[in-house]
Amino acid sequence: MIGRRSFLALAAAFGLSACANTALLTPEQSANLSIRDVSVDVSGFTGVTGRNITVSPAQLQQDLTVALRSQLGASQSGTSDLRVSVSSLSLVSPGQALLIGGISTLQGVVEIKNIRTGEVILPATTVYGYADGGYAPGGVIGALAAGTPEEDYARTVASFASDLRIRLFVAQN
Repeated sequence: MIGRRSFLALAAAFGLSACANTALLTPEQSANLSIRDVSVDVSGFTGVTGRNITVSPAQLQQDLTVALRSQLGASQSGTSDLRVSVSSLSLVSPGQALLIGGISTLQGVVEIKNIRTGEVILPATTVYGYADGGYAPGGVIGALAAGTPEEDYARTVASFASDLRIRLFVAQN
């Protein structure tokens, strides 16, 4: 018999995974989207919560910019600029992983604008990226699977970029 705690954890993981794959654009917008430039604003970033790791705003800005440019295929021939304003970065702490589990999350507000027409393709929209692998179950195995803070950080940043690509180009995936 499945316990209440296990059921709630599974329900939360299922709910989060459904959010991560919701299309942000119409199929037509998605088909016509090409990214020229990516800018990452970290002025609202106050530091990593949950794990003992120091990540400067400049480091997060660099890491996320590189990941987004790679995932979105940014090129000078693109027609749209993408802007991400980072709101928060929360990594699952060892204590949380041991007791209840959880998922490391990067939250940002994403906007896309066509540089030729000035049209706002995607108005300011809050987007969450979840560490690759999704919800980590609680217990000793969950705590061990979390890896180092640096690995968790890298997975979370990379997954934000990957999740955003999927949600922008869902019709093409």
